[in-house]
Amino acid sequence: MAVVSNKRGDLLRAECDGLGWGSFFKALVGAGDAATDKPTSAPMRLAAGQGGFSLRSTAVYIGDAPIDGETAANAGVSAILLAGETHTSNDLEKLSFQKIIVNFNELEHLLIQTS
Repeated sequence: MAVVSNKRGDLLRAECDGLGWGSFFKALVGAGDAATDKPTSAPMRLAAGQGGFSLRSTAVYIGDAPIDGETAANAGVSAILLAGETHTSNDLEKLSFQKIIVNFNELEHLLIQTS
């Protein structure tokens, strides 16, 4: 797994380290780390390169905002969007992304289907 965030890269890595989550991710890419930021594919390509994996049809981007779906499309991967407090299911459904979930309990089933 990798993280591609709008949060500034140095802050993202510091937060992840502080939470003890560093070992869960092969790459942590934030704003300013790649040549261009989301919604371009550059941060996704950087994360894939750092993590030693490829962006192919089996890769899945999980996000919580319209920009995440746009980023996934630009990188050529599927997107699963989590509706929440900032973006409702209705907001996200207007964007026609592959799948929208409302809680993480739905995620395991979807990931098994896509693997």
